Amino acid sequence: EFSAENGAAYTAVMLHTVEQISPEIYENYRELLDNFRSAVKRMLEQYYDAKENRFAMDATSEKVFCDAVQKACAEHLLLAEKYQECIR
Repeated sequence: EFSAENGAAYTAVMLHTVEQISPEIYENYRELLDNFRSAVKRMLEQYYDAKENRFAMDATSEKVFCDAVQKACAEHLLLAEKYQECIR
């Protein structure tokens, strides 16, 4: 099930995994990074209401998810310009 809570935790774990793997193992690194980006995209599609400019998830899930997105942006794994919803 891809609930907000599970999705937020999944993105945080995926980011941690990407951070730990060496880019020298490119195929594995790229696959994990693609999975992370897909999870972020899915979370935004399912749980972000652009009209209301807010997330449709509990505060804890939103914090976990946005913290992972912010960290990924800081590490240049995601483009910050594309994820302003999570940039505080």
